[in-house]
Order: sequence, then C-alpha cells, then structure tokens
Amino acid sequence: LASKSVRVLVPLCGKSVDLVYLAKHDAVSEVVGVDGIQKAIDIFMDENPDLYNKDEVLAQSSGTQNQFAKYEGKNIAMLKGDFFDLDQDAVDGSLFDVVWDRASMVAIKPEKRE
Repeated sequence: LASKSVRVLVPLCGKSVDLVYLAKHDAVSEVVGVDGIQKAIDIFMDENPDLYNKDEVLAQSSGTQNQFAKYEGKNIAMLKGDFFDLDQDAVDGSLFDVVWDRASMVAIKPEKRE
C-alpha cells in the first residue's frame, strides 16, 4: 500500500474494526464495506461517529432489482445489501485495488462460494 489511491473492498464487513484501521491508513483513499445486516452498519456508525455524517443515499445496482443503501463518511462507505448483487454501478463504476477478507467466506453457504 504505497500510494494514497488504493481502494479497498471489505465484503460481509459487519462492524469490523478492520474498517476503521483501513479508513485511517495513509495509503488508502477509500474503504467500501458491504453487509446485508442494517444493525451491524448502525452499530459501526454509532461506534465511529468521527467517520460518518449519517446521511443516507441510495446507490442503484444495475442488472438487479436491488438497491444498496449507501452511507458515506471520511475515506469510507458502507453499502447495505446483498453482496452477490454488487456490481460496478453500486460502487460508482470504480474497481478495487484490494479485497480485505477476514473470514467472510465462512459465512457464505458453500454452494454460493463458487
């Protein structure tokens, strides 16, 4: 992580402390966490008020009927929705440089992992 232009995706992030660490890292320009549980996102924002203004905007995920609720803060965004419906439109059309995954795959049913 050498430059300030690194974008990081954190799938099934919950309220992970990794999000705070990454958002405050000098080399990271943006962290995008995705989770389907609103309570986890609310708890994370309550525990990290310095990162969020709590304004909610909707990001439409094309190719699906689903929308993601998007919460933006300082170097961080949280998307509430089904991770498997995520596409480039839901993340402003940009690609990620890093996927940070610490055990989210074990929460996914084996048949959905393929």
